[in-house]
Amino acid sequence: MVVAYTNDTDEYKATMEMASQSTEEAQFKNLPATRLQIATYNHTPKSYLTPIPDRVAETNGYTNKPIGPAKLIQVKNRRPGDGRSVCQIHGWHRRQHRCNQ
Repeated sequence: MVVAYTNDTDEYKATMEMASQSTEEAQFKNLPATRLQIATYNHTPKSYLTPIPDRVAETNGYTNKPIGPAKLIQVKNRRPGDGRSVCQIHGWHRRQHRCNQ
């Protein structure tokens, strides 16, 4: 019997751009409700699919939008017999500050 442990990595990204709208909305929840057209805060690189990236996700507790794009991921037991699941999930955002002068 051979037992193997693997380090699988899955990556899920949402650019919020309209060119990838159908693909991203199939993978993430809450995209249409949080998608805004503000090119200033966009960090999506230009490509042939998105020549002018201009969409961002808005989250703001003051405007009743505390939850942005969402993804539910099922974690399965990867270690037979010990009853433990080992999982690391990382998320990131870029934050820009505006200074009122």
